[in-house]
Amino acid sequence: MLSVDDLVQNVIETLERADALENTYIVFTSDNGYDHGEHRQTLGKGTPYEEATHVPLLVRGPGVPAGRIEERLVTNIDIAPTFAALAGTEAPDFVDGRSLVPLLHSEEDNWRQAVLGQFTTQFHLLITADRAYIAYSNDREERELYDLSTDPYELDNLISSPDRRGEVATLDTWLTGLSTCAAGECRTIEDEPPG
Repeated sequence: MLSVDDLVQNVIETLERADALENTYIVFTSDNGYDHGEHRQTLGKGTPYEEATHVPLLVRGPGVPAGRIEERLVTNIDIAPTFAALAGTEAPDFVDGRSLVPLLHSEEDNWRQAVLGQFTTQFHLLITADRAYIAYSNDREERELYDLSTDPYELDNLISSPDRRGEVATLDTWLTGLSTCAAGECRTIEDEPPG
C-alpha cells in the first residue's frame, strides 16, 4: 500500500503544480477481493460473499463533498457512464449501469434498490441494502439468503426459514429479471422489487 500512497501523492502533486487539481476528478477503485478461506472457500476469487464482492470506490473532485460516505448501491458497470458524464457526453444506449455524478454531487434522491453480481456461470447474486441472495447456476435449488443488517459476515443462511418463502420468491424473480435484462431495462428493474 505504500507504493499506492506514493503514486497518489505523486499524481496530486503533479496536478497541483499544473494548477489542475481543483478541476480534476480522481477515482480510486480496485479489483474484487481475494478469499483466504472465508465461508470454507478455497483461496481465490469468484465467490458471492462480501469479502470478494465489496470493493472500494473513492472519488475526489469538483463538487464532491470531502469526507462524505455514500451508502447507496453502486457497481463497476457504473464507471463508464460516470466517466462519460464527467466528460460532458452520454454513454451509448447499450451500456448497462448509470452515472454516479448525481450521487457525487449529492443531487440524487431516488437510486437503485438492487444490484446484480455474477461470476461466469457459477452463480448470480442479488444485493440490496440489507439482503444478499445467491442462486448457484448449476442448480437453482442451491441458494443462500443473508440479512446483511443483522449478519454482515453472512454466516446464517436464512434460505430454509419458512417465514422467508415470500421474500425468497420476490428476490428470485428480481434476480431473474436482472440476470436477463440489458441497458435501460436493467435500470428500471433494479429500481424496485417486482410485484
